[in-house]
Amino acid sequence: MGDLSKMNIADWLSLAIAIIITIIVTTRKNPHQKGSQEYETLRYARTGLILLIASYGGGLFGYLLALTSLTLGIVVIAKGRTLYGVLLIIGSIYLQIMSKLIPLKCIY
Repeated sequence: MGDLSKMNIADWLSLAIAIIITIIVTTRKNPHQKGSQEYETLRYARTGLILLIASYGGGLFGYLLALTSLTLGIVVIAKGRTLYGVLLIIGSIYLQIMSKLIPLKCIY
């Protein structure tokens, strides 16, 4: 890992956004009945979202997280939540492209 003193305001902002989204997603109550297909699908979609947010600027580890998010997107589509799955798939590709164009300074 790099030196945290090299982080600029954009790096700190992206880190704060990732932490805030992770807290919100993990603390939200699932509105569906436990054990139902909707419950499991929403849980997969939320897990994919957390992995997607954490993948930005992570180098090889970020690619693995994005690949896992992409796989969860395919699973979510197969279970019937098309929009959530498509957003995970597009997001996993888009964030990896953006992490190459706008790299985080603390990782390099």
